[in-house]
Amino acid sequence: MCGPIIDKTGNWLIYGNFNDENQVVINHCGLTRSLNSPEDNISATKPPKPPLPNEKETESEIERKITEWRLRAKSDLENEIKELRKRTE
Repeated sequence: MCGPIIDKTGNWLIYGNFNDENQVVINHCGLTRSLNSPEDNISATKPPKPPLPNEKETESEIERKITEWRLRAKSDLENEIKELRKRTE
């Protein structure tokens, strides 16, 4: 199942629809994700690839890539929210 696992309290961006009983049904393969840690949704962001066996990357280079990935995920989420707000104006 590729659906989001909402397992933390906090603010979330949730994609879904209302069913016949007026309940929210979350899209299983959507971009639903936590506003605090959007990088946790793999379908929304792709984590950096691990180095191949013949590549020589230091721990600090790997950490830098992970940090950049997290910042990019947060930035992508902020931009997405801006675009969604424009649609409702």
